[in-house]
Amino acid sequence: MSYTLPTQTPFSYNVGICFHTNMCSWYTSPSVKYSRANQIAYSEARLKVITDSFKLIRVYGFRVAGFDSNSDLDPCTQALVNVMNADSDIEAVISLNPGMKTYLTVDSQITDYFTEYSTQFNDPGQVKAIMLGNEVNANGYTATDLTNMMTDIKANAEYKKLNIPLSVSFSELPTQSGDSSSDDMVKAIVDNWDDSWNGGYPFVFINPYPDASGIGNAAGVYTQQANVQAYYAAKYPKLQVFIGETGAEGATSDTDSEKVIISLLTTLQTQYTASSGSTVPTFLFEGVNESNKPGTPNQQFMGVYKDQTDGSKGADITLKDSISLPTWLGTKLS
Repeated sequence: MSYTLPTQTPFSYNVGICFHTNMCSWYTSPSVKYSRANQIAYSEARLKVITDSFKLIRVYGFRVAGFDSNSDLDPCTQALVNVMNADSDIEAVISLNPGMKTYLTVDSQITDYFTEYSTQFNDPGQVKAIMLGNEVNANGYTATDLTNMMTDIKANAEYKKLNIPLSVSFSELPTQSGDSSSDDMVKAIVDNWDDSWNGGYPFVFINPYPDASGIGNAAGVYTQQANVQAYYAAKYPKLQVFIGETGAEGATSDTDSEKVIISLLTTLQTQYTASSGSTVPTFLFEGVNESNKPGTPNQQFMGVYKDQTDGSKGADITLKDSISLPTWLGTKLS
């Protein structure tokens, strides 16, 4: 099996999980759709179960998408804040909404945004990375966008109090020359990396899935990671490549998704055993099924946990039938 372990990681845990609920079937019921309190409470109940095992959580927005200047947090993120404030062992990665690439280049808006971190989190240091964008190469970002955001954010006084590493995720990155746009965006992250972040080792995330062309299976996810790491190592020897998403994309049933998730966990177990407790930092996608997700490939059955159709029963979620989790998931790296 090919994979490249990190030289330095900001995380205390090997494996995390992505968490989102607003495309769950229960989210559209009137008692949830029109109640922010229920959106938060029902998401939090699920997250409490998940964090019994997964102590590293990734969410996809801080504030409600489309309302970047609104102080309301995304309900999933508010649920995460509540859970993290009650458990100092939990760590997080938080992505920015796409609209933030222009919002977070104005100093007063940057101050407003990062003041919210200090206000909401008992310990903002539990947030181990902020992604300036998700799959930036597929969502209209440029290297100039990333440079401007990193430059302006790093210069902001309120952000400096937090000094949380800034990075991005890519849907994919090249393994050889020819994709100058991706190369330029990687360069923007490396060139603007602060020496105080992650011991001076920059990191970016890629999102390879077992069903993707050229990947083929769980082992292929990590072969891709190793090949991307090798390509960029010649340019940036300190750059680390982590897995921001991978899971049962394309599955059309829970049974199908379980097979993919088990294969990924088995692959991670092999890394863990061979490497005396280390793996490639990996976020599984995702906590629970989001059955209202449109599009192809199918992303409706990707949950690791079997959800309840009644939103108020979040505390009753369980692992899908065939899935068992390694006991080391919630153990801090030594």
